Amino acid sequence: HLLSARQVAARLSVSRPYVYTLIKDHGFPAPIKVGSKLAWSESEVSAWIEARAEARSMGDLLTILRSL
Repeated sequence: HLLSARQVAARLSVSRPYVYTLIKDHGFPAPIKVGSKLAWSESEVSAWIEARAEARSMGDLLTILRSL
């Protein structure tokens, strides 16, 4: 399934222009050109979100372990 820039921005709770900042600076998946439009793979977007959540959780765990 493919997502439009508007759908990606809504899923991430960011502006559409910020989606492109995420691509440039934060390893967000690049869009796929479909005709004259750009779209994102829903599975790639979901994997990026999950990886960030997992990294945050791991960071929280490391902080807890370091405080022991």
